[in-house]
Amino acid sequence: MENIHPMTIHFTIALFLVAILFEILGKFMSKPDLRIVGHWNLLLAFFSAGVSVITGLKAESVVPHSGQVHEMMEKHELLGITVLIIIFLMNVYNLFLKKRLSPKFESLYFALAIAGVIAISVGSYFGGEMVFRYGVGVQEIVTEEESGGHDHGEHGH
Repeated sequence: MENIHPMTIHFTIALFLVAILFEILGKFMSKPDLRIVGHWNLLLAFFSAGVSVITGLKAESVVPHSGQVHEMMEKHELLGITVLIIIFLMNVYNLFLKKRLSPKFESLYFALAIAGVIAISVGSYFGGEMVFRYGVGVQEIVTEEESGGHDHGEHGH
């Protein structure tokens, strides 16, 4: 298992997007408990993003890829690191600065959230393109003809 990046990145995406959803719902519905759920998801997203970046950097060195894909991979990497930094900054705000700063700074927090959603979306697009268009990290499948065929019996099950 040289490349576990695909198994880690989906946690980061889900945790971050759920965190933002709960933050927005908590803010506009005036429900602090929803924001607490958002904060916990954001904290978990930070650790997950760290693992995702580390496994992504490792994957870059072990999966074969062309020069054209390498350029896309570099953009994907930059966006992943950007998301990690954004999630880190949002956590610093939640854990250490929120109570000390003016409420005006909350708009900056949500601007970071929007930037993070854009970065994770574009990064996900590049990741999907690398896998589904260029087959990066996808093992070649042997066809039935090459393997001697496959029989499911009389009913085709």
